[in-house]
Amino acid sequence: MPKAGDVEQMNYEAITKGNSDAANFYKGKDIQFEYSALTIMPQASEQAAVSYEILFKEQDMQVKALSLEVWKKECDGVWRMIRWYEEKGPASQRERVTVDD
Repeated sequence: MPKAGDVEQMNYEAITKGNSDAANFYKGKDIQFEYSALTIMPQASEQAAVSYEILFKEQDMQVKALSLEVWKKECDGVWRMIRWYEEKGPASQRERVTVDD
């Protein structure tokens, strides 16, 4: 997780390596992922934006993330992610705020 004020940009290779490193680090540990607030917003017949929240739990640590993905149906008929953006922070500092119109 980046420090406050830091921004990290990662390409496919960096994300793949990070996922592999995390899988090795957490192997055999009791971790949980809770997904919630799934929203799918069609942008066109062959493209959609998807957002969701993730709560990561591991013993005394909890991290909350808000993810935004854009998926596109390609020529071969397969849906593929074309963009992914995620913000993370300690779960204790994340609260849902409702904005009234």
